[in-house]
Amino acid sequence: ANDDPMPAREHLPDERQSFTHRFTLPGDEELTVYLTCGMDQDGFLKEIFLRAAKTGSLVCGLLEGVAVSMSIALQYGVPLTVFTTKFRYTSFEPAGVVQQAPVELRGDRRFLARSVLDYVAAYLETRFPEGKLVRSKNERSL
Repeated sequence: ANDDPMPAREHLPDERQSFTHRFTLPGDEELTVYLTCGMDQDGFLKEIFLRAAKTGSLVCGLLEGVAVSMSIALQYGVPLTVFTTKFRYTSFEPAGVVQQAPVELRGDRRFLARSVLDYVAAYLETRFPEGKLVRSKNERSL
């Protein structure tokens, strides 16, 4: 018998801090995606939502599935880096230059995303180093 205790899931409160980042991948099938990041009271990423503008499409359904899986794992304590290292540099269409990439991600160059997951991983690495939110230089206060 396995005596290891079941890890506890950290459920988020009904009201929590979050923000949404919109980005577009160019190409024959241009894709606009909304990435919403929800944090616990200490600013640690605990949930993400990925919504593609093409409602009902295969891509939309797969992105939502990836986001739900990541959110559940983050709430069980899986480090964000487990996902970002696996998704970074994945390559599939659509791909291309993301104009909305924050300056911290692209520096003084354009950011070339190899796929939606590549961009999401790079963005999350930049905004949540070690899992905790770092404010963007070009972010406005609400």
